[in-house]
Formats: sequence, structure tokens, C-alpha cells
Amino acid sequence: MTNPIVFNLELAEETVILRDKEGKEQSILVRELTGDQRDKWMTITAKKLRTDKAGNNTLSSFDGIQSSLISLGCFYQGGDRDGENVTFDEANNWPARVNKAVFDMIQKMSGLDSEALETEGN
Repeated sequence: MTNPIVFNLELAEETVILRDKEGKEQSILVRELTGDQRDKWMTITAKKLRTDKAGNNTLSSFDGIQSSLISLGCFYQGGDRDGENVTFDEANNWPARVNKAVFDMIQKMSGLDSEALETEGN
């Protein structure tokens, strides 16, 4: 008899601090997506796919890819908006380096990074 595989159902979380140009800081909870959130993001992404005559898929547009994932996996901590999602428009206005770093965190936590997707495809 083999040992069972045990999964922890607690969502992975990390806190990041965003500092504006005046030095004001905002704590943001970056959290692993639920299955429903993952499916929503994959649907958003799939709508941007185009298939060529050879059957190869390519993204027709990268617009909003990162910000849509961030808006699903980031939440304000503290203040008037405690627990609220970061909105698409807010994330879309972050510096590109911050957007990419947070996007990469959520992808990795949620099994959406290229390594996980390659494993899933095999």
C-alpha cells in the first residue's frame, strides 16, 4: 500500500509593501488563486488566443494579462479598503517592474508558471 498524498487547503500568501513617491506605504496581501479565480483568468487569457492554419496558438494581445491576474490575487491590508481586491485599473497603473514581480508571484503560487503548465501538459 502506498502512502496517500496530502494536500494543504490553506491558500499560499505573501505580503508586499507598495510605497508611493511621498513615502506612504500600503500593505498588499498577494494570495494564491482559488480554482474559480484561476479559471476566470484562464478564460480571460484564452479569449486573446488566435490559432493559425497550422494549429499553433499565439496571443493576439497582451493587454491586461498581468493586471487581470493581479486584480484576482491581490488584496489591501489595513486602512479603509482592508480586504478589498486591488482593481484592474489600479494594478494596470503600477510600474511595469512591480506589475511583473507581483504577477510572477501569483503565477508561481497558483501553479500557472510555465514550469507548472509544462508539467500539467505532459
